[in-house]
Amino acid sequence: MLDKNKIATYIKGCQVDDGGFSHNQKAPASGLDTYLATAALRIINATPNDAKAVEKFWADHDKAGHITDLIGLYLAVSTLRELKLDPSDYKKHHQIALDFLATGQVKDVSVSNRQLNLTDPAIPTLYLNVVEGEMKYWLYAVSVLHDLAIEFEARPVIDHILSLINPEGSFGRQSGWNVATAYYALKALSLLKYPMADFPRATLQHIERRQNETNFTDGFHFLEELHWSTGSYRLLGLSPDPEKIGTTSGASFIERCQRPNGGFAGAIDMTDSSVEFTYYAVTVANFLNSSVPLWA
Repeated sequence: MLDKNKIATYIKGCQVDDGGFSHNQKAPASGLDTYLATAALRIINATPNDAKAVEKFWADHDKAGHITDLIGLYLAVSTLRELKLDPSDYKKHHQIALDFLATGQVKDVSVSNRQLNLTDPAIPTLYLNVVEGEMKYWLYAVSVLHDLAIEFEARPVIDHILSLINPEGSFGRQSGWNVATAYYALKALSLLKYPMADFPRATLQHIERRQNETNFTDGFHFLEELHWSTGSYRLLGLSPDPEKIGTTSGASFIERCQRPNGGFAGAIDMTDSSVEFTYYAVTVANFLNSSVPLWA
């Protein structure tokens, strides 16, 4: 069983002097860790020790001119959403998201990413890795515009997303089945109010197969895979069915990834916990809990 208080204590302990969060508990904070920490705390009904300091963390970066790309804007706005704070101060940057939807291209983000501690090798960067597929930035743009209440034409975005469904149900133009692409695509479609009941049955079957093909006890698979696959299942409006998605093995895998400090490592054979993997763990645990009780 997982103790929410122990998990919350670990996450809260990662808030550092500049107001943000860092998995190594040292400033400067990571923009990525800051968003994921607030999201994980919300899921377990907790809040940061100093929410105002988190808000100021992003305000300071904005004032310094560091929020100049889609990644930084998404992380800032999403953090405020998780804290139930008003993100309207960031509306001045909304053209970044509109430009991406118009071109499908992201600008050079290396400078602002360094300032937000997103490209430091010591910072978990799985969210920024190519393995996440072709839809990540589309989700970022849609999410930012949704949270800032900026109107845009949704139909071309929906059509682009649906064009990535292959005849056999797999998702994306990259070779093989990319569960990350499916997750980001489905999350974007949900924000665009696309009726999930219309989604191809073949894609659901692919998600179920991907879940069942993963042996969560061999130590070679990672929490993000479980997060993406169960997240896709949830976004389709489905309940965790033990007959289809291996809920018992998934729950056991999560428990074996927890470390003594309350955080989670990315796999059974990994040593160090991180904010990122802790976020993955609580999202999956929250989904599976109705089938396999995980919360103490």
